[in-house]
Amino acid sequence: MIRNVGFACMSKKCNTKYQTFRLASFSEQRLHTTIMHNIKETERTLYQCISDNVKLFRMSSDLVPFATHELIKGIDYMSWLKPDLKRLGKIVKNNNIRVSMHPSQMCIINSPKSDVVKNSVKDLIYHYNLLNLIGLDDFNIVIHVGGVYGDKAEAVKRFVNIFNRFPEKLKQHIILENDDKSYTINDVLEIHNETGVKVCFDYHHHVCNNDGSELNLGAVFGTWGDVVPKIHVSSPKSDKEFRSHSDIIDFSYCKDFFISSKGYEFDVMLECKDKDLAVDKFVMDYRREVRIWLLVLKR
Repeated sequence: MIRNVGFACMSKKCNTKYQTFRLASFSEQRLHTTIMHNIKETERTLYQCISDNVKLFRMSSDLVPFATHELIKGIDYMSWLKPDLKRLGKIVKNNNIRVSMHPSQMCIINSPKSDVVKNSVKDLIYHYNLLNLIGLDDFNIVIHVGGVYGDKAEAVKRFVNIFNRFPEKLKQHIILENDDKSYTINDVLEIHNETGVKVCFDYHHHVCNNDGSELNLGAVFGTWGDVVPKIHVSSPKSDKEFRSHSDIIDFSYCKDFFISSKGYEFDVMLECKDKDLAVDKFVMDYRREVRIWLLVLKR
């Protein structure tokens, strides 16, 4: 059964507004001001989570604009962040909020291009350092396998080889997710067998991209060891834009999955545009369905 339900990056309820700027207008002062604003917005969002008893939250990767760009290579922005991230860490730990981050689609460690791999590794290190400064033991950095590049077996091999060269302290926090076009949940499980990486199951991606075999949720959750697993849930925007995320979660779309998974305990990250507003509706829909399941079982 579901333990916690959370959302990503921005709260609709407190109207989170992160800032960025164009590289053409870059200055160290502009960078500092923007980072401090984004930290405060993250703090406001965390307090909204506390108010709503939300225990699962994905921090925005845009906290630091152009974090890995060569232009700010010599700027020690992490020293600016340290006291504020420590403060966020106290809020998170005191309220038992589970925190993660999800690098952009430009983070592709299995690319055949060495410069793309290099930049992707820099991006992962940025995310690790940011979350590590918060002072948490259990945080997740969610990534996808990447592209196929005309030879899926070779693309997987590149991922495995690069991942296995990462430091252990980085590897233990990376979570690998199935995607909606290239890598099914079974593909990701095979990569787990080669690397030990934890597997994050995305339900909507699985509907979009699967090999037709029965879902082995026990194997997926088994990759987490003693840690409570986390999954991603979304529903399609429309029949025409099926892969796109809807504003809210249509519970009827994923109802059968939750019925079949009721023997497991896991957390659910909602991926939809209505953010924490969607959490309220999803929890209400789920609780209603649980009552119906229980009534059926009693008959």
